[in-house]
Amino acid sequence: MLTKLHKPFLKFVNDREGTSIVEFAVISPVMFTLLFGGFDFGHTLYMQSVLQGAINKAARDSALETGTVAEIQAAVDQKVIDQVTAVHRTAEFDADSFSRSYFRTFTDAAFPESEVWDDTNSDGECNNDENYIDENNNSSFDEDGIADGQGYTRDAVKYSATISYDRLFPLAGLLGVSDRVELSASTVIANQPYGQKAAAITRKCEDA
Repeated sequence: MLTKLHKPFLKFVNDREGTSIVEFAVISPVMFTLLFGGFDFGHTLYMQSVLQGAINKAARDSALETGTVAEIQAAVDQKVIDQVTAVHRTAEFDADSFSRSYFRTFTDAAFPESEVWDDTNSDGECNNDENYIDENNNSSFDEDGIADGQGYTRDAVKYSATISYDRLFPLAGLLGVSDRVELSASTVIANQPYGQKAAAITRKCEDA
């Protein structure tokens, strides 16, 4: 009698129908998160490659003698925008997306340092008509060694761009990351030798 009563219960316990569906329901969130996360990471790498390639080409165009003309610079920047948005249409650029800074040498571009000055009053500041060496010839003392702009002949120019765009997949909440991706790329190239490189000039620091 007891065996007869337990038979339905044992049959229920030993029933394996539907276990695959339950197991899939348990592991699928993790599996799809990893899958789409991998796709998103790969897409980010691709976008970085596209941006870097566009920046490299634009920098070469900017290094021409006409690269100092504002209209030419705007056209070069627009080419970068067109190449990137062709791959990801939500990519956004703003007024501060592009930057140009120039240095006397490639070493200065890699390791910018303050321009040298005679700190005669030992106050750590370039002032009171102290002499400084204007390495980049921008008629201004650059404490960080960086001068904005395309520069002059043979100068090493650092050309940079920053973009932001919506993630390819809506995974921000699951992965704890931002809904937007921000990427930057830069390159350094020398302006074409369309003239003689000007010598560094000794100038006077402005009064404090």
